[in-house]
Amino acid sequence: MASVSLRRFGTALAVCALSAACAASCAEAQSASDAGAAISDADGGKANGVADGGVTADAADVDVGALDGQGGDDASVDAIVDATMDANAKPILADTSPLLLQFGKPTLWQKPLAAWIAATAAAVGSGHVEPEITSLLATPVGVLIGHGTRGAKLSPAQAAKLPAAEVRILDLATGSTTSAYASADASLRRFRLEPDGTIFAPGGRSFPTATKGSLYRYPVGGPWQRFETVPGALWLHDVCSFGGALYVAGSAALAAEQAVGEHSAALWRSDDGGNFFEQVSKNWNGGTGIAELRWLVPVGDALVGLGRKTSAKGVVVELPHIAWAGGKALPLAPNHPLKTVSPEAVEPTIDGAFLIGGQDLLAPGDAVLLRVGAKGTAGLGPEGLIALDPLGATLVAAYPFAGQPPGAKLTLMLERIAEGQYRVRALPEAGVGSGADGGGVTLWTGASAVALTVVAYGHGGLVFGAADGSLWRAPASWKP
Repeated sequence: MASVSLRRFGTALAVCALSAACAASCAEAQSASDAGAAISDADGGKANGVADGGVTADAADVDVGALDGQGGDDASVDAIVDATMDANAKPILADTSPLLLQFGKPTLWQKPLAAWIAATAAAVGSGHVEPEITSLLATPVGVLIGHGTRGAKLSPAQAAKLPAAEVRILDLATGSTTSAYASADASLRRFRLEPDGTIFAPGGRSFPTATKGSLYRYPVGGPWQRFETVPGALWLHDVCSFGGALYVAGSAALAAEQAVGEHSAALWRSDDGGNFFEQVSKNWNGGTGIAELRWLVPVGDALVGLGRKTSAKGVVVELPHIAWAGGKALPLAPNHPLKTVSPEAVEPTIDGAFLIGGQDLLAPGDAVLLRVGAKGTAGLGPEGLIALDPLGATLVAAYPFAGQPPGAKLTLMLERIAEGQYRVRALPEAGVGSGADGGGVTLWTGASAVALTVVAYGHGGLVFGAADGSLWRAPASWKP
């Protein structure tokens, strides 16, 4: 099993904050099932799927959802090989106590959305939508699983049959999931943990019969609450408290507009915690394609809304980014660092900042990775922005967590190197580690026949979520 040499900073932080359970999980890793070839480790940067079992990066080549992770007959499609680590990676912390981190073979672990996926297929047919895990967020009540559907367009009659998404909590110690709350929306794709411990979730796509968008809130101590109070919302994507008010972002359309394909990228504001919202910004789609605000990020003294407009063929044609400040929504200044960035992911970090990953529309093919924090944050620029090195990859997801030893704080980044090729890097909190960008080290590279959508750490290893709703685990261990 290949390894990478990492270093510890005093006794406070070990790379990836991998828990003390790593050593105990080593024996378990050796006996774990190797079935399920959708995820394979890379050998020298090249996938060995074809050589080891005929599996390529084409999702049609293997039905991951059909594998049971128990070996046996599935061995013929086992394309998993030993992990190749970046032995020359820069250590994120400096000391004289080297550690060796090893990852085993990723194997199919859990199918936390199995019942919901089955209900979706029964309602509209398995070929019409593709359920997927969209986010994992560690909160005081557990790891929340964001999920929704993608794929072919549904008629209003079909969409009305979609089963409601649930607030599902993943126990990373055991892999079990529980349902904490049944929503009234077809998807709960994103959760937001506020500094005061409150959890928010935009309702995602509303059912056709709804005239207002829904917002879900879990105050400290609970219970979950639903606010169907966002007027004219076609679908909602993000929620953020800022300057004493609550904001939601998404797309807006009145019934008559929706009927002819017209809608707008929109921002709504509530001054009473969500009981009443008013629309404060809109940007029309021109009658074709999609216009949406997808993410809300505090940047300096403004709340920045990041979105996109696409053509009827799905090509990004405009970035309707806005900055909300002083009670007004204005376009970003021409020299703003985010002006030409088309985001693909906006993810929280362990230190309360955000990572923004995407492409620069002025330099097609160039990946962008920015860390965004509050104005004046140590090590960040005057607007709370600093560029990180994307190393030729695009951010897919991030997972902030604190682990062992106590005080260890890191953010895992799942990045897409190329179609079907992925990497996981560990990023320490701002101001810790080597380099102005806070350092970072590659932990894993590999290939997957099904798109990887999320990453986490638990149960003694890296946990990956795939676009088919399954979870995979690569066991980890320390070696002196």
